[in-house]
Amino acid sequence: MTTFIILFLLAMLILIGFIAFILVFIGIGRLESLSDSYYELMEKKDWYKYLFQITLLSVSFLLVPVMLEFTPEAFQFLAFFTAAPIAFVAVAPRFRAVDNVYGDNEKKVHKTAALVSGISSALWVVSIAATSGWDILLTIPISAFLAYCGYAVSGQKVWWAEMACFAWTLSTAALIIF
Repeated sequence: MTTFIILFLLAMLILIGFIAFILVFIGIGRLESLSDSYYELMEKKDWYKYLFQITLLSVSFLLVPVMLEFTPEAFQFLAFFTAAPIAFVAVAPRFRAVDNVYGDNEKKVHKTAALVSGISSALWVVSIAATSGWDILLTIPISAFLAYCGYAVSGQKVWWAEMACFAWTLSTAALIIF
């Protein structure tokens, strides 16, 4: 149990730290999506782009065992499809595919993995709510409302949709772990 708590806290710390870093380093309101940080960081220094990949790979690899451990067996596939595709987003970061040697394929992998993770995350929260208590379901509208407020102020639709998915996933995981 303690190991899973440490893994979860590390995943949260890494993700929140990275988001804070890019908001300060790149600037609030400049990114349409979290994935845009790959390109923005690359403009600062070429090797900075790897921070995006390292962050998402770390978060994915840390969350998969935690989510599988605390998810009923019947719904573990949703836990897996919530966390694992984040690794695919990380290893296929060039979603703009303009100068990409892989052509459109990397863009397709990136966007498909992000979509699978986002949809699975909402279904995972619903499945956890069905088995652990319907009050957990409140993480979705609360996260969505906060994301909508952010969107209303900044106009960054994809950024705030991603933040909502991360928020309801991590807050649900925290509720079932603690």
